[in-house]
Amino acid sequence: MKKVMLFLMPMVAMSLLYTACNEEVQLAPQNANTNEMLSAKLLIVNYNQIENPVISDAGLTNEFAIVDDGMSESELPPDLDNPNNNTDCAKKFKDPIYHYLSQLELSNEQKVKIQKALQEFHKCKMFNYSQLKKINHEILAKAAKERDAILFKLKNNEITKEQAEKAIKALKEKVEFQMKNDPLRKKVLENLYKCHQELMENLRYILTKDQWEGLILFLKQWKP
Repeated sequence: MKKVMLFLMPMVAMSLLYTACNEEVQLAPQNANTNEMLSAKLLIVNYNQIENPVISDAGLTNEFAIVDDGMSESELPPDLDNPNNNTDCAKKFKDPIYHYLSQLELSNEQKVKIQKALQEFHKCKMFNYSQLKKINHEILAKAAKERDAILFKLKNNEITKEQAEKAIKALKEKVEFQMKNDPLRKKVLENLYKCHQELMENLRYILTKDQWEGLILFLKQWKP
């Protein structure tokens, strides 16, 4: 992902207030732990579901399926040139970064730079989403073949119905383990995190000190 800017501005303690949706939020204190606030779990929407997709139970008559992969939210970045589109901000954006940016009073120069950074971020995010979905599909496809093998043994009376059901249950646990520990999935998750880190790096340069520190605290306090 191409960075808009590379220069990083240091954080400074502020006593000013940031207002979003008529709610005042204090800016981050001087000793705020930025690294902890900018973890993957904090920055990536639905991180837990993406890391551990919800898999449906399979049986003798139904296959495994992903109930929730955490990637259904593919919302577009806010249009900073049309603030009227960002009404009802408590519900407009599920991504806290989008939420915060949509409420800021930005200069025209900031809007241009941030809009470019958001476009690059969105492309980066969606690419990694597609990679994760592909890997998820491959894992489920392998599980389907293993389930078919179990059913074949049942059909040929090599195992009992109880043994088949037990084997399919164990197979689900195997699938869940693979989803969380597959090296390729982990690598893509790392790349997805990098998309967010690069966006934050760009925002840290583009935003004013007040706006940046407000964003840090906003992320810390964010509740979807």
